[in-house]
Amino acid sequence: MFVMPRINSRKKAYLLLELYVM
Repeated sequence: MFVMPRINSRKKAYLLLELYVM
């Protein structure tokens, strides 16, 4: 999963959380 550093860590954490919940 490649996330551009520009994106806030919050968004990345949200995506990780979504995957975890899934």
